[in-house]
Amino acid sequence: MKKANVFLTIVMILSLALQGCGPKAGPLVETPQENQMEDQSVVEVDDEEESEVVVDTTEVDKDAVLYVEPGKIEFGTVEPNASLDGKLQLINKTDNYIKITNIATGCGCTLVDKKLVGKVFAPGHSEELKFRYKTKPVPGKATKYVTVQTAIVTGTDTEVISVDVEHNSASTTNAKAQLVNGYLRITNLIDDTLVVANIQPGKGGTIKDPKQIGTVIAPKASVSILFNYDTPEAKAAPSSKITLETHKLGKIYSTRVPYIATIKKVLDYSPTNLRFEIRQSENNKVNVTIKSTDENKFRITNFQCKPNAIAAKADSPASKTVTCEYDKSARAIEHVVTLTANPDLLRANTSGLVSFDIDHPKIKIVSIPFYSTTPFNAQPSTKMITGYIEKESKPFKIKIISSFKEDFELAGITSKQDRINVLGQTKTIDGYEIEATLTVPDNYSSTRIGDTMVVELKDHPDDQQSVYIWGKIKK
Repeated sequence: MKKANVFLTIVMILSLALQGCGPKAGPLVETPQENQMEDQSVVEVDDEEESEVVVDTTEVDKDAVLYVEPGKIEFGTVEPNASLDGKLQLINKTDNYIKITNIATGCGCTLVDKKLVGKVFAPGHSEELKFRYKTKPVPGKATKYVTVQTAIVTGTDTEVISVDVEHNSASTTNAKAQLVNGYLRITNLIDDTLVVANIQPGKGGTIKDPKQIGTVIAPKASVSILFNYDTPEAKAAPSSKITLETHKLGKIYSTRVPYIATIKKVLDYSPTNLRFEIRQSENNKVNVTIKSTDENKFRITNFQCKPNAIAAKADSPASKTVTCEYDKSARAIEHVVTLTANPDLLRANTSGLVSFDIDHPKIKIVSIPFYSTTPFNAQPSTKMITGYIEKESKPFKIKIISSFKEDFELAGITSKQDRINVLGQTKTIDGYEIEATLTVPDNYSSTRIGDTMVVELKDHPDDQQSVYIWGKIKK
């Protein structure tokens, strides 16, 4: 392959910083940010609780945020699994140029139109922001947020950075660009926040993800822009010229706007969680009631058990940990079904979900978590020795408890590496208390030591208990 001509051109155009002050923004939930979005969690509130819009006026620069109308959206009472469209008007009421650096929502139940990300709002400019919220099947009032992240544009630099297959790296005052195996790596070299405003690959090249335009680059950080090429020849000899435009930004702030919906209750079920016992017991059979509260009749079309321990397939043994008796042909407002847990399978699959597929018009699946109670347990299951150990630790105690307050006997106590010295055992009301020490072997060089105590139970070979004991050695 013939290499491209060698040339390097760097053009810097520094425009006048755009600064000023203007009227304050309206009633918004605002929190200051340091170049990153805060973690927005889903907020569920009770029916009686009011969700108010709170304004943080202590640290927020009002001239760095956009005014939003309305300050809160009330969807009212809605159906579960409904799609709700919301609109917000974003207005720059300041004298500054303000850039939207990101738009986010609190959970995956909301899709927001991000075409405004990277847009600079001149004073007086306004745009409409659209989003779609799909309600969950959980009844009650739900409060969620759209978050708009903004910053003042303090200056604009337009840099033309030339790179080619022979000279694949070039730098300016603000940034460094480097072509590496089909992508452009851009590094922010200054202490200001930069935003990638435009990239124009040469002939035969396109940006793989156009959404990367508008990416915020924190001070000293880097981003990678992937390219697609029309032909193998274009990929082998990438463009020798890439235009990079960056905006210098001030501190980034987040404006949160709540949207609220009260989701109707159309289905009820009980119990809301299941607990089984790892032994043959009447408690391993549980009746579950599923009832339509809107008078719609429905059928149970499928049942699945999904243990947490493994990703069980529908036909695997683990999927039979909990089974269900039901009639697929029965259509009714209320169904009562019987669940049965297999004690042997519960040992390996102690928790998970059972789910019912139903053909109710509004709700398609009902999921209930299940847990199991082991016949015996060690307390604690891991023991850390306090203080430093020289040759032998101070005595410590381990309890072996019967969950069902049943009498039992110990068959033996051992340790895997012979570092645990058992001093004695005492019978208690609900089990045994074992006293022991952890010993350090001769010529042991590590600063940490551990061993596993194994307690075997008479007539219960499947229920042996293991306790890991460790500590630090004084050298």
